[in-house]
Amino acid sequence: MRWMPVKRYYLAFLTCVFVLCSEIYIKNIVEQKIVLAENAPKAQVIVENKSYPMYMGSYCWRGLENQSKCVNSLGAVKLARSKKVISVNSGERLKLNIVSHLKPNETSLYLVNGNKEKNVILKKNVFRAPLEKGTYYYTFGAWWEADYNIMSSGNAFYLFALTVT
Repeated sequence: MRWMPVKRYYLAFLTCVFVLCSEIYIKNIVEQKIVLAENAPKAQVIVENKSYPMYMGSYCWRGLENQSKCVNSLGAVKLARSKKVISVNSGERLKLNIVSHLKPNETSLYLVNGNKEKNVILKKNVFRAPLEKGTYYYTFGAWWEADYNIMSSGNAFYLFALTVT
């Protein structure tokens, strides 16, 4: 009989510890901006302050609870042909944007022509549209590495097409 009050106090103590630890963890997430993401972030192309979504291609993502998800998609050109094409002027300035608090550690942009890919130089995620008229297909790659603030990691390849008029 004597153990009953001790068990109750012990249970109450453990409950308080659990609640306190949970509040501290949530406070750290909010204050230190620890980022958790279940899926790879979305991306967009910005032309003259108007945004157009990029289409998610292949990706691998480790998000909440350390669960990984990998998806392989069709080839870039084949997939991009089935999507909306962005109409731009020759030499127009385009900005690529990841729609998330998660900022990638590395990015790259490739112009795809058949089986060939040509690296396009990005300066602060900005590049210029081609000078010649035509339709152009691009893949934009982004890589995230987990650190003490970003608990999610992975890579994603986004697709978009431009028509230069």
